[in-house]
This record gives sequence, structure tokens and C-alpha cells, in this order.
Amino acid sequence: IAAARALSASAGRDGVAAVAAELERSRLDALDTGDPGGSLRAVLAGSVRRLSAPAMRLLGRIALAPGPDIGLRAVASLAGTPPNPMLRELIDTNLVTEDPQGRYRMHDLVRLYAAERVGSDPAATLRLLDHYLHTAYAADRRLQPFRVALSLRVRPELHQNEQAALAWLTAERQVLASVVRYAADAGYDRHAWQLAWALLFVLDQRGGWHDQVDVHLAALESAQRLADDQ
Repeated sequence: IAAARALSASAGRDGVAAVAAELERSRLDALDTGDPGGSLRAVLAGSVRRLSAPAMRLLGRIALAPGPDIGLRAVASLAGTPPNPMLRELIDTNLVTEDPQGRYRMHDLVRLYAAERVGSDPAATLRLLDHYLHTAYAADRRLQPFRVALSLRVRPELHQNEQAALAWLTAERQVLASVVRYAADAGYDRHAWQLAWALLFVLDQRGGWHDQVDVHLAALESAQRLADDQ
């Protein structure tokens, strides 16, 4: 659709640039053909029409989650209840895919549509941020037990041993970096700087230095807003 619009644009290179700019602003609008029966939103609406209400809510919550994919425990935090029946419904309708490592993804256009349909859910977002913060903090404590501890407001989740802690941090590293940036941008400043603190070891040991710079710049801005020099 985008290629056809670019080719039909009368302004040459400027027409291509205009289509690209519109894709940047809103891919759902930019990929609308003008035919109500064949528009992207109509196609996606047909895909979600038969979903149960709980499955539709979960789809929207996953769509709002930072990062390219998500693990089962994080999905459970979003759902606030055991998510297996709802998650299976989303997989069976090909709206969410599961990879061999047990991580879940959705196409970017499905993500945009689901987020638009369901809207924000502050309670689910807070549960998800708590999950990532507490689990990352517990992993860091396993790997660096002599590091000065943070004072978290709730009990962190536990890992069986150092290997389990490092495996979780490694699998979630890209997501966790995205979560720090998301938390800082969305005003969850305490989550942002505390999660960045918990990621120091894994980003350093796994060579994630560019992420380390980005994550800790976001954390610094959050700490400055809180006037928190812990």
C-alpha cells in the first residue's frame, strides 16, 4: 500500500518523503486504502472479532508492554491472573506467536491496532514495572550479594541460584533496557532509576555498553526529577 501511494504521488521525491513521514506518524492511517471493507483496521477488526473480552484486554496490555517480546511471568503480571487460557486464545488466532524459548511476540501492526482499541491501563502497567524491577533486583542480589542494597517498597521475586539469575537477566536484557526508557518517559521515575541500578552488572558483563549509557542517562533524568541521590 505504501509503495503504491509513493509511486502515485505527483511530487516525486517529496511525495515519497510525505508517505514516509505519514508512516512515521501513524502506520495505521498511512496504510489505509480508503476502502472501508479493505482498510487495515477493518482487516484487523475481523481478526479480533471472535476474541473473548478477557483475551482482547490481554492483547491490548501486551501491545502496550515495552520491548520486542515478553515472557510468561510478565504476561501474568499484565493479566493480573493466570493468563494461560487467554494467551492460548491469542496464539490460536495468530495474533500472538510463541517462540521455542517460551517468549511471546506480536506483529507491529497488530500491536498498534490492539493498543489503539484497548487504550492505556495504568494498573496493568504498574504491575508489569513492579515485576521487572523486583525480578531484576533479586537477580542482581544473587550475582552481587555484597553490593549495597536498595530499599524497595515491596518484596522482590527470587531466583534459585546464580545461574538462574544470570539466565533471566540475559534473556530479558533487551526488554529491560526498553523498560527503563519507557518508565522514565512515562513518569515512573523510581522504577526507572532502580531498574537501571539493577542492570549495571549484566549490561557491563555482557558488553551492553551502548545500552548502559542510554539506560543510565534515562535513570539520571528520573533521579533528578525525584531529587533522589541514593
